[in-house]
Amino acid sequence: MNADDFRSLISTQEFQRELEEMSTYLMSIKQERPIVYLIAKHLWKRGVSYQLEGTERKDLWIDGKTRLEFKFHYDCDILKLDAELKKLGDKSLLTILNESRSTGRSTGWSVSLKIYEDICERKPDLFVWVICSRDLFNQDATELSRVCWSREQVKYNKAHAYNATETFSRSIDQLFASLQAIRPFRVSREVVNTTGGFRSAYHFFICDFAEVEMTTCLPE
Repeated sequence: MNADDFRSLISTQEFQRELEEMSTYLMSIKQERPIVYLIAKHLWKRGVSYQLEGTERKDLWIDGKTRLEFKFHYDCDILKLDAELKKLGDKSLLTILNESRSTGRSTGWSVSLKIYEDICERKPDLFVWVICSRDLFNQDATELSRVCWSREQVKYNKAHAYNATETFSRSIDQLFASLQAIRPFRVSREVVNTTGGFRSAYHFFICDFAEVEMTTCLPE
């Protein structure tokens, strides 16, 4: 499986319908693992061989040879990424990672270091970063109490209105460019919009390492 195959899978009406359902009945938890399981379900329905949490603890193996890692964040987490990249200065993420490991503290680096570890240390064939935007504007207090990360989301949306076409380009481009210099990859993007319960947009950033050798490509 390459990035185009992955995009083909998540572009089907059936996958998008089930993601919309899941975004509602699993609104109270972060959805990284459920999304991985949903992808596994659609691989199974296509007769594709896969294994969850395979050898080397990769999130998903396909046909015993293609390794996938996933990360899930909400759009309000991009503010954390902005702060991390600003704080990084002239240091590399590897330097920050080594410092955090030596001290046993990684406070303030909850987004970028995790992406670095997955891409540059776990070294999957495909890395899929899902960023979820949600419109909680018209939800009452009772409903919000059942929505994961709702307090942070509401605060974020007071300054950043819901935007299903958001690209997060500055932060994402900067992070990916620094990582592409270490391990080249091609980035493609797919957005799945849902309306169940409340509007949500799932932004899939798909990093494909197998097709790139020495060239550095920016997101499409």
